[in-house]
Amino acid sequence: MTDIVGPANAPNTVTARPAETRVFGAADTWFQDCSSGTANDGTRVMAAWLNAVIASLRQTIRANGSLIAGGPVVSEDNSDAMFANAIQYLIQRGQPNYGDDTGTANNIVVTLNPAPKEYKKGMTVVATIAANNNGASVLNVNGLGAKAVTRSDGTPLQWGDLLAGAMQAFVYDGAKFQLAWLQRVPGQPIYLQAARDYFVSNSGSDGNDGTTLQAAWATLQYAASYLTRFNLNGYSINVHVADGTYAAVRLPNMAGSGFVRWIGNHAAPSNCTIAGNGVTAISAQNCGGAHSFDGFRLTATGAYTNDPMCGVNCSGNGTNLTLTNIDWNVCSGSHLGVTQAGIVTYAGNMIVSGAPQGSNAGMTIGCHVFCGDGGIIQIPSLTSVTLTITVPITLGNGGAWVECFYLGFCQIVYAAITGAGNVTGRKFFVTGNAIISVAGAGDGHYPGTIAGTRQSGGIYE
Repeated sequence: MTDIVGPANAPNTVTARPAETRVFGAADTWFQDCSSGTANDGTRVMAAWLNAVIASLRQTIRANGSLIAGGPVVSEDNSDAMFANAIQYLIQRGQPNYGDDTGTANNIVVTLNPAPKEYKKGMTVVATIAANNNGASVLNVNGLGAKAVTRSDGTPLQWGDLLAGAMQAFVYDGAKFQLAWLQRVPGQPIYLQAARDYFVSNSGSDGNDGTTLQAAWATLQYAASYLTRFNLNGYSINVHVADGTYAAVRLPNMAGSGFVRWIGNHAAPSNCTIAGNGVTAISAQNCGGAHSFDGFRLTATGAYTNDPMCGVNCSGNGTNLTLTNIDWNVCSGSHLGVTQAGIVTYAGNMIVSGAPQGSNAGMTIGCHVFCGDGGIIQIPSLTSVTLTITVPITLGNGGAWVECFYLGFCQIVYAAITGAGNVTGRKFFVTGNAIISVAGAGDGHYPGTIAGTRQSGGIYE
């Protein structure tokens, strides 16, 4: 049997063939019958034409290359399925639409073979990614021009959507490439490789990516939820909050060591307010030790809803929260509550611009700070905290400026107090083997008009 792929045996070898010698007229077709059985005026099939056909077919077969283990992908066995297999294998093995990414972070560069002539809707490109992306990204195929890459919902890629070494598929939708394979498994954290910055603003939208002030999120709670996709991995995330008023936030438990720093207005905390409506402004419950707040006014008012309605409520073993430059405004409960082995580091300049109301039913909470059930409040140093009281404060419901109970430990020592005369009520209350430490500053250290009280093993020292 004649080998229809030609006499060359080596894969991808092209056999030299005779040149075409016929001359065609305007009315000629590919083939023409003879006018009679004896006439010699029909189509003369030349070796050059046949060789050209064979060469095209051979290239289709041999473009598949060889198996890794050796031997051709398509056996040149002259079977009826030979050419069909050749085309199917090319598609099946993905060769026309695969290329390694040779670009950089956020700039994917792929070269396909053969080179596409244009971007076409439905076109699929598969690539092994060269570098992690850290935000919005583009894809350039064979120099046809960079096109945006988005998630399937049309939003820009987020940090970590493309991982170095991962295989990704991109499908062109007529204007941009959509990421078809999101390699990161939902719920699996992205490990930070550097510090990150995000932004929240009243003029923002939770549909933004949060990576710049111009693309800021609108709510603190969306930011808190979004950050749970990360493992801090020893790095920090800084959430910059623009001046304005924001709804309450419940802090998440973050994976990995590191910090989430919520940064408001350090110089003028009253310009950046977190307002709880029927709930605590900042709720830190069983959320680990990752969070700190600097430069915020805190208020919690509205109808009682089975919530302590504090400025900050910190509870749960392992929960550790740092507060700096806080403006404590009107709260239906106390300003700060720390219970159930929660820990608060109470640092920097503190301002009290509104009274703790003590109106939360069932609790003695008419106080600036209450700490109990193994809760701890501590300061970085004896010179770290100053206090400024700008309005008259009446401590109600039997409360005190500092109230500590049931094995709580509270060490708040003020380096300086301005406006202490604005406070009416008890200076401190300590009971149930709890401890209030003022580092020897004496019973009169806290503001108030009524002497402090010790009872049931409570210690003030």
